[in-house]
Amino acid sequence: MFDKLKYEKIKIPNEIQAMIDNRSKFRELGDFDQADAIRQDIEDMGYIVEDTDNGSILKKNNFTPVK
Repeated sequence: MFDKLKYEKIKIPNEIQAMIDNRSKFRELGDFDQADAIRQDIEDMGYIVEDTDNGSILKKNNFTPVK
């Protein structure tokens, strides 16, 4: 059987939080190209951004990319 997924709150670094806030503003303005660029920058820093109907969710990426 599968174990239940465990969610834990993470401390979001100030730099990442500022990027998330800016991304949200660009999304509100409809500038999705800029919002996507910020999402990529956040992902390059080791986090995953998931957009939901209730807002964005930030997760720590614990996986090492395969090259």
